[in-house]
Amino acid sequence: MGALTDLVNAIVWPAGTGLTDTRLARVWAGRNGRLTFDLQLTLHGPSGASRHSVQGVVSISSPPNRIVKQPIRFEHGSLLGILRTDPVRFAWLSTPDCDPELPPARRLFRPRGLHDLLADARFARIAPAGQEPSRTGSPAMNLVSYRVGRRFVAAIRTDDDGARLFVKGFRRMPGPTSLHRAAELAAMLATRSSGEIRVPLVRGALPELGLLISDEVWPAPSPVHYAAADVALAARVAAAIHSLPCVGDERVHRAADEWDTVDRWHDVLGVLCPHVATPLQEIRERLRDQTPTAGRETMTLIHRDFHHAQLLRNERAIWLVDWDTLCLGHPEQDIATYAAHAVLDAALGSVSGDDGFIRLNAFLDAHHNAGGMIDSPRLGWYLAVALARVAAMHTARGFPDGALAPVWQLALAISDNTGLWTETTRRNHVDIAPSQPCAQPSTGAFHRDAMALAAREPGAA
Repeated sequence: MGALTDLVNAIVWPAGTGLTDTRLARVWAGRNGRLTFDLQLTLHGPSGASRHSVQGVVSISSPPNRIVKQPIRFEHGSLLGILRTDPVRFAWLSTPDCDPELPPARRLFRPRGLHDLLADARFARIAPAGQEPSRTGSPAMNLVSYRVGRRFVAAIRTDDDGARLFVKGFRRMPGPTSLHRAAELAAMLATRSSGEIRVPLVRGALPELGLLISDEVWPAPSPVHYAAADVALAARVAAAIHSLPCVGDERVHRAADEWDTVDRWHDVLGVLCPHVATPLQEIRERLRDQTPTAGRETMTLIHRDFHHAQLLRNERAIWLVDWDTLCLGHPEQDIATYAAHAVLDAALGSVSGDDGFIRLNAFLDAHHNAGGMIDSPRLGWYLAVALARVAAMHTARGFPDGALAPVWQLALAISDNTGLWTETTRRNHVDIAPSQPCAQPSTGAFHRDAMALAAREPGAA
């Protein structure tokens, strides 16, 4: 208890957050050397003082007497504190408005209950390129929530030309995904004034999202470079939707040009399209006219050859270092994404079924050699979602339904086999319904079945 009290007292909060009191409320033991505690925060804002509870889990290193020496970041809303003491490191954080029926590491954050916190906390504005962020707020704020994976991002729109962002939601380990996903939404809601979309500088925009970016934590250029490119890509999509020119810092656009791929455009479109009335085909035509590179597909490891050196191991999380999809913290999601693209290549005839299976085995071997452990049921769920996602994206890009039918069939077969495919899942991940159902593949052998099914003739039942 004394060590945790010292830990709480060692949290360094940035100036101007309105935080005046931090108190350790309750501590109890958990499994695998973990301690769970409740942290009471007092915030002072325009409407006075308010108290908020944050639940945290700390992992004691093994053996227990050894200390993990690394700075840790602690987030609550837009507040960011850095733990500079050694005794523990955070595994995950959650707040009282999460889903209580799910295990802690997989809780989904809901947008309910945010208004009170937003009224009390101070939020930084995302400034246009060349301007300083404003920290003065308008009392009238609209709360708009977006779900990105397991993270809820609530965007507070003001009546001026700017947008205020509040990022709520945590994963067990911070990673590059949280940077570039937030960057997409930052650009999507970036300043729109004088008939143009302005792209914020990546180092000027992302710190205002409550995300820590420094060369010490994330070596340049990769994650910051990815985030810069996503900012520009999403801003270009927003500009195309509104038929406006897209302007911004030259460095941001240069980063986007290097990583401008068809799939990245449609990833961003997938975030934007549910919130706009513009037909997808019209958006695609505008993109094609506005950006010549939008139709050029860059060869990335997710589509082509894979090498184990492109797996980045950070403690127990293994991330696939790739532009199209960065891991959300689960290695099964990386494997599923890679497998889905391998199945797609086989279905479209760019590789044979055997070659696709060899590629997938090489990926699994490399992941195992990097220290990865695979949860088969979770992998099945992610694979079903990934297959449906790539099929939906390529259907939107104009590929015939017959060529993509095996991918849809396999997605439904795996999901039916695992019993995890629900209408909610279908609604959240897939916008285009599959053309026909399919029989279930053999239990425990869906990798080989995936390649066999995808290798059939296009349109075969």
